[in-house]
Amino acid sequence: MSIGLPNFGNTCYINSILQCLRYQRHFVKLLKYYDYKNDSVFHKNFIDLLFSGVSHDILRNFITLLSKENKEFELWKQCDAHELFLFLIDDFYEKHNFHNPFKGEIQSTIVCNNCKFKSETKQDFLTLSLKIEDETTLESLIEDYEKEEEIEYKCEKCKSTKASKNIKIHRYPEILVCHLKRFTNDGYKINSEISFKQLRYYRLTAVCNHSGSTDSGHYTAVGRKTNGGWVYLNDNNIMESNKLPEKSNMPYILFLEKYKRKLF
Repeated sequence: MSIGLPNFGNTCYINSILQCLRYQRHFVKLLKYYDYKNDSVFHKNFIDLLFSGVSHDILRNFITLLSKENKEFELWKQCDAHELFLFLIDDFYEKHNFHNPFKGEIQSTIVCNNCKFKSETKQDFLTLSLKIEDETTLESLIEDYEKEEEIEYKCEKCKSTKASKNIKIHRYPEILVCHLKRFTNDGYKINSEISFKQLRYYRLTAVCNHSGSTDSGHYTAVGRKTNGGWVYLNDNNIMESNKLPEKSNMPYILFLEKYKRKLF
């Protein structure tokens, strides 16, 4: 069931992430089988907000507790939705030892240009942070993410400082979360459009959108209904539609659910 969430003052980033998580049915289903009676009030509120019948009091209490759990998310402060998602999922699974459907693994390979010495490391990830410049597709951004690049790197064998680096997604998660790097270090926002072309083996389930500028922006969400339609969620306002636009310059975080085993 789709419900609106009130904005208590610069809390649209919280609403948008909660709405996107509510449309991750695999994640929500896992939580339904979890006994959280002994959890903290903060985690109880978090889980309650992912199910239907949310009260304004629970949301208000959650926002207050969030600001105490992490000072980055102070009351009335305009914060980043991606940082909130990472905190909520990291914090939750740090305290709960069961399957995390958002967790994947990347493998980084560095090869010395001189002696060809190879160094490999593996690392878990919750989101893929993808560089966006021009109008593109999500598939192209993932391909660019895995492209080889030349880097400065001191080889432990021959001490040469030139190397090539390649990142591959070694294990894909059940829920793939892609973060588009729209905000630059010097305060600008990249408004390039991305098309909603279907990825192989993944189905788009929700989008966290950002409109406006870096300093004065607004977050909203879009969720996929079970019948294939879409729900646009702008704080308290809800609007249903049969389809998404072919492309948009607002997607900031995309949530995709695996629906086949074989990947790419």
